[in-house]
Amino acid sequence: MIYKFIRALIIFIVIILQSGFSQNVGSDWVDVEGENDKEVKAMIKQEIIKLEKYTVETIKAEQNNLKKEEDKNNEIFEDKKNRLQEDYDNKSMEKNSATIKFNRIIESHSRKIADQKSLERDIAILDSSIIKSRELIEQEKIRVKDEISTIPLFQFMFAKVKSDANSNAKTLDDKMFYEMSKLVIEDKIGVDITSTAIVENEIMTSSEVKTFLGGKVSFSDSKSHMEDVVGFGGKISHSNRYLFGLAQVYPLKKKGFYKTEPQNTNDLSVAVEIIDTIDDIKDLENLTNFDTKQQWIEKKIDKSKSKNITNISRINNIAQGAKDIILGQEELITEFNSKKRDKEQKLKPYSKEIKKLEEERDDSKKNMELANIDFEKIKLEYHNHVLGEQHLLIKRKKDEKENTGTDNEQYTILAIKTFKSFNNSVQSQYISKEETVSDKDYNEREESKKVGINLTAFKILGKFSNVTDDGEMELNVYVAYKFGFKFEDLSKLKEESEKQAYYQKLKYNLKIMSYPSGATVFEEFDNFGITPLEIYLEAGDYDLIIKKAGYRDKIESINVSEYQLTSKHIRLIKDSSKMTESSKKKEKPSSKQDLSEKDPAEKNYLIGVGASIGLPALVNLNARIATNVFNFEYATDIYSLTGDSLSESEGVILGKQFSVGLGDHTVALNYIWGHTEFYGIEAYPALYGAENNVYEYQGVTLKGFQKYYFWEIGANWGDEQFYGGKAQFYFQLGTMLDVRF
Repeated sequence: MIYKFIRALIIFIVIILQSGFSQNVGSDWVDVEGENDKEVKAMIKQEIIKLEKYTVETIKAEQNNLKKEEDKNNEIFEDKKNRLQEDYDNKSMEKNSATIKFNRIIESHSRKIADQKSLERDIAILDSSIIKSRELIEQEKIRVKDEISTIPLFQFMFAKVKSDANSNAKTLDDKMFYEMSKLVIEDKIGVDITSTAIVENEIMTSSEVKTFLGGKVSFSDSKSHMEDVVGFGGKISHSNRYLFGLAQVYPLKKKGFYKTEPQNTNDLSVAVEIIDTIDDIKDLENLTNFDTKQQWIEKKIDKSKSKNITNISRINNIAQGAKDIILGQEELITEFNSKKRDKEQKLKPYSKEIKKLEEERDDSKKNMELANIDFEKIKLEYHNHVLGEQHLLIKRKKDEKENTGTDNEQYTILAIKTFKSFNNSVQSQYISKEETVSDKDYNEREESKKVGINLTAFKILGKFSNVTDDGEMELNVYVAYKFGFKFEDLSKLKEESEKQAYYQKLKYNLKIMSYPSGATVFEEFDNFGITPLEIYLEAGDYDLIIKKAGYRDKIESINVSEYQLTSKHIRLIKDSSKMTESSKKKEKPSSKQDLSEKDPAEKNYLIGVGASIGLPALVNLNARIATNVFNFEYATDIYSLTGDSLSESEGVILGKQFSVGLGDHTVALNYIWGHTEFYGIEAYPALYGAENNVYEYQGVTLKGFQKYYFWEIGANWGDEQFYGGKAQFYFQLGTMLDVRF
């Protein structure tokens, strides 16, 4: 009776344990990213040697699970890729739209600036033209003055002075020339004519003309005559000297006499007259040879009148011509001023309009930069997603068992052959299509630019042997490979991805953990906080000081990057000079404690390995991972780990079990699932004929962990063919070595 109970319990546990293990068979996934083929083959060899054998059904079940997981992952990958592609396109449109808007504003601003400068240039040209016209007017006035000043007006004159025997003829003539010049200037000969011509033609104002009027006199033709005067008794009492001359007067020249006044002549009385007609000198008809002189005088009077008519006409013509030029320039000035006012009126709103455009430009630039940031973020995310494309390929190799060499050597050869087969399959099936890079953007099209395989991990699902129909022993190996691809021209993009990209700024870029925690982190006068510390610092080098009472100060030099997380784990050392003997004893770790300096109260994690025996009687190997809240445990019977093969005549129970639960390191309530396999007729005769030798189950269990042992009591239920589907109770006792940290 006891034997049957133990046997049934063993079958129950084995079924449960085997059921749970069907989800995790074979080796762990081995990371081989970046390894060459030789190194991958060496890793495969290491894993195949230490791997246990599985049934073909177990391996195929795991193969199906992996394929389902692969299909699900591919579906998730494609869904995310399509979503990212849509976001990528939308952000690209937003970026382009923002760029176009910014460029349009820049273009409008440039045009407005150009128009403003054009108006300012036109105004400057008009100002220059106005100044030029005014200069021309002034130049024309000066020209008129200079030209008119060279045109003389003529006036015939005569002078008479009393002479005696002691008088000098030249002195007398010079005195008379002086007096005639003085009279011409005082009489303003030609002044009125010249002034009138200039003023009436609006060359100058009368006040301006006065500043130029002076009068320079010269005599081109002159004759002198001496006549004795006979007094009483027929004697000569004195002589009269006469001087006739044609005066040339230049009204606009600086005042100047033909002759200067001779010295010591103030007492000389000179009579001067202006002669317009011959009648003005009839009282001179009694002079000696006057007839001859009269003809000469008449000729000079006529000449002066003729020349005056000509020169007055010249003066008027010069003045009239200058007037036309000046009026023309003044009309231009009026026109230029009118155009200038118009352009100044147009120019007024330009400053406000340009300022508004500059504000719009700055806002648009910010929007464009934000759009570019969003675009680069989604672009990087999309590229990283495509770069992270993963596939799963399971390869099987089989061969007849050779008489030479061990089984493990032959399994190793088969496993390495799967690697070669994997490489060939991927090259032919995947590298010829799907993703490509064109102008740094991904496109879906045939004959892409995938240029290589990026093998990331492999997992040996299992190895087994079987007998062929020919009676030969055949060895089988299943190996799963996870892989991605290498794309053409993606080295720079991958570097961006590895650097976390320019636009993906971290919330914090420095993380500091200390053992024990609660230490202060500072640099010079900056206190950054208490460990565990997460903080964002400006990129650069820092010399940090980590300080905690009772421990030695720790100085740590670090470099902080703006877009990459820097993590530091600092172990503080006790300052023994500040510890008492009692505190030193307290700090000495026990044999069961972790030898690290961390406070045992802070050791939340546990890893343990142990052995146990239960009812039904199975000797099990136990592995446990736990925190103070959550735990996971795996158990398998020792025989299943050591046995190579089984035969139908043996009565063996093989079991595997998983459990997960809540609790601390002393007591936990767990949910369990597993399976038990029965091999041989003797193991479970009632079910052998039904060809169902696997008992799959689930249940609950309560576990307690003491200092040197642990106990477990629970119940499970499962397949109705086993125990009528009723719950089965069991008890288990064991011991476990653990490491806490």
